[in-house]
Amino acid sequence: MSGNRKRRIPGAASAASPKKSVPTAAKQALTATLRLPMAGRLTVRWTRFDYDGPFCLGASAIGTIVQMFKAVSHLETMTPAEVFNGGVGKDYGDPAGLPNPEAVRRLQDLQLQDETNISRLSFMGRQRLYGIRRDLDFYPIFWDPEHRIWPSVKKHT
Repeated sequence: MSGNRKRRIPGAASAASPKKSVPTAAKQALTATLRLPMAGRLTVRWTRFDYDGPFCLGASAIGTIVQMFKAVSHLETMTPAEVFNGGVGKDYGDPAGLPNPEAVRRLQDLQLQDETNISRLSFMGRQRLYGIRRDLDFYPIFWDPEHRIWPSVKKHT
């Protein structure tokens, strides 16, 4: 063997060969793809619901509650885009903009006043389920069967 030949160590990169890496643009595209909120099915999570406040399920008839849960389970077969872009869902934005002061106070009691978006699902005419939406998840907070939280200016709605 000649003395000019270098011995190669398996797994070690040579000084002459460039290191392989993922380009920054590719990393950003992958990250954006993973964070797309409309890519999967809507999930309704009851962990934030206000069971003790004035907008609880307890005052509603059992049949009404069953109908609402059936409708919610149907919505969980859809994407958030299908539900909230022209469907039964609507995003209102800042919860401080709720016209019902009792609902705003209750959000403060629940320490949810800093949320950035209040949303609603509407069922069977006047009945509404208000909550927080984060990506694929909707967290119901209030059940409003009488349409008191955000009353319509239209008649008979």
